[in-house]
Amino acid sequence: MLSTVRLTAWIGAALLSLPAAQITRPPEFQSGGEFQKGAAAPLDGTAHVAVEQARINRELVDRLRALPGNEEGVRLIESRLLTAAAEHFEKRRQLIGLAVTRYLSGGVEQGQRDLLALPRTIELLPFLGEMAGATPELTPAMVQAMRDIAIANPRSAEAQYYLARGLSKLGAPPAELERHLRKAAELDRKDARALLLLGRLLTDQERETDAIAALEDAVRRDPTAAAAHYRLARLYRARGDEAKSRVHLEAYQKLQPRP
Repeated sequence: MLSTVRLTAWIGAALLSLPAAQITRPPEFQSGGEFQKGAAAPLDGTAHVAVEQARINRELVDRLRALPGNEEGVRLIESRLLTAAAEHFEKRRQLIGLAVTRYLSGGVEQGQRDLLALPRTIELLPFLGEMAGATPELTPAMVQAMRDIAIANPRSAEAQYYLARGLSKLGAPPAELERHLRKAAELDRKDARALLLLGRLLTDQERETDAIAALEDAVRRDPTAAAAHYRLARLYRARGDEAKSRVHLEAYQKLQPRP
């Protein structure tokens, strides 16, 4: 269940004198099996899967809490009373809450289909974005729904961000992903999420200078973006700039939760 999935704590004791592979890695760098979506689905035991699933679950519940009138349903979810939460949302016709509860209960496909049946409003966007990719057969439909929302809301940075995330699951060309991520970063100059994804994309394309620029912008916007600090540490180290690499590695280590 939601409350039993916890963020994995790392001990940030790596030193720059160690080989790069020995530096403690954030989830995005850790290998492991496929994501098992849905709270009732078994995890494969890797830190990457556990942390990513916890993040998705927490994001869904936090977004649900922000919608008016969902406080009681969220309380039931956080009390591990998922059946009662589903009944609560269904009785009150709070259909996003019902979809989220089904997803968290392990009914991943049903939760996704519930979302796809709803009007494509901007409030639906983050739920589509977080759930997209869990069921490959439904991913194209979910991405199309996010595209429709983005077209209807051309000034929404979040729409561009989630659309890029969805398109990446469909194997879209890097240039298309980059266009949406840069637009998201331009539309919201406080949010670092799009820049973090952009940094990863550019690194994968071996565009180190552009990746460093995107990630430096990300940490200016959000100094607590641990994964951005970690990636910058690696990029600067690859360039032979040990001083800058150490600054970002130390920033990353300070951001790790203590055991």
